Amino acid sequence: MKELDDERKKEANTSDLKKENVRLVVQIELLEKQVKNEKARSSYLNAKLEHHYKTVRMLTGSKELDKILSLGRQDQTSQGLGYTGYGKSDT
Repeated sequence: MKELDDERKKEANTSDLKKENVRLVVQIELLEKQVKNEKARSSYLNAKLEHHYKTVRMLTGSKELDKILSLGRQDQTSQGLGYTGYGKSDT
């Protein structure tokens, strides 16, 4: 009789452990999907950030170039940067 009770307890314990195992496997699969989604999102956001950095560098570079080109040049003056005037020639 005692052996029968011990056997039933072992079976119940085994059943509980199997249920717990299934629950944990499902939870692991869910977490793995979440990790995969977060990695994809991270990659997308990193690419987007890099694009914005390039855009900012380009705009900053354009402003600096405009500043350099405008130094020493008065408004309405076309001379400089290879412009020699109408009808004039270096030769």
